[in-house]
Amino acid sequence: MVTLLSLAGAAGSHANEGDPPRTPVTVTESVEYVPLPARTLEHAVALIQGSEPMPDGRPKPEFNTEGALSLGYKLTPLERGGCRLENVAVGITITTRIPRWAPPENARADVRERWAKVDEGMHAHERGHRNNLVTMAEDLRDRLLALAAEPAPDCESHARAILRAQLAAQTRHQTRDQAYDRLTRHGQTQTQLPPAEPATPHTDLRRRGRDRDGDGKPDA
Repeated sequence: MVTLLSLAGAAGSHANEGDPPRTPVTVTESVEYVPLPARTLEHAVALIQGSEPMPDGRPKPEFNTEGALSLGYKLTPLERGGCRLENVAVGITITTRIPRWAPPENARADVRERWAKVDEGMHAHERGHRNNLVTMAEDLRDRLLALAAEPAPDCESHARAILRAQLAAQTRHQTRDQAYDRLTRHGQTQTQLPPAEPATPHTDLRRRGRDRDGDGKPDA
């Protein structure tokens, strides 16, 4: 989800037409971990992918990335007539939320390794969404730079063009992000539970040693 926040300055004093605009792009990021009430590794993955309901009817634990886009600029009337866009500043604040499950202290090493791969897959999926948000901010920055390169007939015309640039950047982002989710099936392809490692010959020998009657069950 993207929030657009426009922080536009009012028309300023007259300026020289040759002054270059300032165009910083700032990315601020944070990650929030949401506890996952799972009994086992398989249960944790089932909750993440929505194949099992959450306890007490709570909604499926989402791993998602949201962005709040901020925009600052100045519209300056020119002595010769017209209006110039300057002091452009684009920023994106990105918040990622990821479910966190802690394997029991006595969990086998392969359980911890398999969960680590699922966790890595969630982070990888959200990095894709994060990169799409940064691309959107850069897209908007480039569009505003193009507007700043030439004066507009008046400041109202520039303001309308800035709004169109915001909407165009957001529309391109939505198209790109939806395609990414279709490709990854909303992260399911990246969070599949890896298969358990097959038993080693040493494990098979120990099992046969306990199963002296050969019925496939450990002897009492």
